[in-house]
Amino acid sequence: MRLIQLSLDCFNSVDGTGLFTGMTRYQVLAGRVELCAVQARNIPEFWAALLRKMRWPVPPRQYDSRIAELFQADDQPQVLRTLATDAVSIVTIARMLHSAQKPKRAETATDTTDFDDTLEGIL
Repeated sequence: MRLIQLSLDCFNSVDGTGLFTGMTRYQVLAGRVELCAVQARNIPEFWAALLRKMRWPVPPRQYDSRIAELFQADDQPQVLRTLATDAVSIVTIARMLHSAQKPKRAETATDTTDFDDTLEGIL
């Protein structure tokens, strides 16, 4: 659930991002979550596949620590089975949690730059 909520935190905007646009955005997300969960062997593989299949860019830097924390989840095979079998329910609850936390995220908004492409940032 937290993983899908995090994807919404990263990519849910007014217009959406990648394939996450329009009236069917949550239906598309649920379908891709199920597909990625079936194909992945672990959470990092699931996340990478979801980013590709949703045509999402690298998430904003401010989410790196949350993503890394979720990559360490216990019982990853069970998490993937749950994502594969209950994708619609999980997306629905993640959307509710994401919406409930919008005011808090707006207050604590920080750096949204994906990359530091200056010479100092590259080195």
